[in-house]
Amino acid sequence: MKFLLALVLSAMSLTVLANENYECDFVGPNYDLVIKEDGAITLSNYLNSYQCSKGYVNLPGTEAELSVLNCGSGNGSVMFYANENADGDIVLSKGLVFSKNILCKKKN
Repeated sequence: MKFLLALVLSAMSLTVLANENYECDFVGPNYDLVIKEDGAITLSNYLNSYQCSKGYVNLPGTEAELSVLNCGSGNGSVMFYANENADGDIVLSKGLVFSKNILCKKKN
């Protein structure tokens, strides 16, 4: 039950961010995640740029909602599960199981 509560709270945590800049540690060139006050979200580096939108999906078999980022560009689209950790950084994951987490550290 505690796990389910943690998932619900982390899903809601992404809604309070505005005008935030993060550096995401991807394999290869890092990406910058920018969440603007008007709700626009971009994930970009010098090679690619994705326009993202915030959304929610249900945890399979439950009614618990998980926060996701749906990102698209001319090269295709990708979905990341997203939550905020205790340090205020954002953790992105392509899958719920057997997926490497991508840490996006808040820039000062």
